[in-house]
Amino acid sequence: MGESRLTAWLAKRGVRKAATIAEKAVTAAKAQDSAISGEDLAAELVAELAQKITQMNVRLKELESKIKEILSQHPQAPVVLSMPGFGELLAAELLAAIGDISRFPSAGRLAVASGMAPVSRDSGSNTGNRQRPTQYSRPLQRAFFLSSQSACLTAGTWEREMYLRKYQGYTHDRGRHKKAVIAVARQRVSILWAMLRDGRLYERRYNPREKAADEAQAA
Repeated sequence: MGESRLTAWLAKRGVRKAATIAEKAVTAAKAQDSAISGEDLAAELVAELAQKITQMNVRLKELESKIKEILSQHPQAPVVLSMPGFGELLAAELLAAIGDISRFPSAGRLAVASGMAPVSRDSGSNTGNRQRPTQYSRPLQRAFFLSSQSACLTAGTWEREMYLRKYQGYTHDRGRHKKAVIAVARQRVSILWAMLRDGRLYERRYNPREKAADEAQAA
């Protein structure tokens, strides 16, 4: 329409300051033309990114299928998968990080390697100083933490009971969720270590509280 015709059109309809409004409208329209050109370029880039993401998703699904296929051939896969909280991908990550379980002569060694147990930092007369290890396997830590967190959210499990007990004990601690999950994970490390050592599937009697009660009754 142009600024002059727009001014006349607005004035005819009784709009105050028609010339000023027409000038601003035309200026905004020209700016919009530039923005549309930019939007076209942005739309083209978004389309390319979307296509690449789609291709990556397809590739990820292919890799997941291969991982699951390889996991199905691992002799200890059924042992890990029998434990609540472990899915196929997390179990594969754990088994790859552990390798041969004989590398860890005790559950404590596995706990330290996964960053789930404090280590001694004693020096001279300074004793009893235990801190979180600075060197540990991140994949192991991730597998134990995420699987334990999943088990802690499952009703009816001993993990859930222990988590709630620990969580309530850390009343004034902002990181109490993480600490409670780690406490549960430490127990699960010992249980899984025994399962892998013996080649046995997860059973209720691996419950540390039930096991302690059974031992006390037997004594």
